[in-house]
Amino acid sequence: MLIDHLTKGHSFESFGGRINMGYSTMYTWVDPKSPVFEPDFLEAKEIGLTLGLKVWERIGKKGMLGQHKTTVDTNTRDGGISTLKVAAKFNAVVWAMTMKNRYPKLYRDRVENVNVDEDGKVIEPKSTVVLNILDNGRDKKKE
Repeated sequence: MLIDHLTKGHSFESFGGRINMGYSTMYTWVDPKSPVFEPDFLEAKEIGLTLGLKVWERIGKKGMLGQHKTTVDTNTRDGGISTLKVAAKFNAVVWAMTMKNRYPKLYRDRVENVNVDEDGKVIEPKSTVVLNILDNGRDKKKE
């Protein structure tokens, strides 16, 4: 049931709506440190999220290649086919944001802080030490 839900591209959290359970409760079921840990539920979550990733990547790939249709066939765990209805026009920005939010470990902007000179050459960082010496009132008065 959970795998089927995730394979259709839905989130783990929205599965709570399908079974009338809060997602905080579902988090306890997948937490090995929890007294109500359910290893089979955790396995179903991991399999479903992996299959869900496949669905979202297939949507993105087809959209970027101009092969986007109003339906996308996905494989189910038991080898069957599930058909998803999707928007007729592919929106790459929405897809990219979806991927970054759903799979932040796999899809994220890479930010590098690099200093360059006016010619565009990388300036290697220099080690600098800044000393802040306080006099703590030890200055001698000049008379």
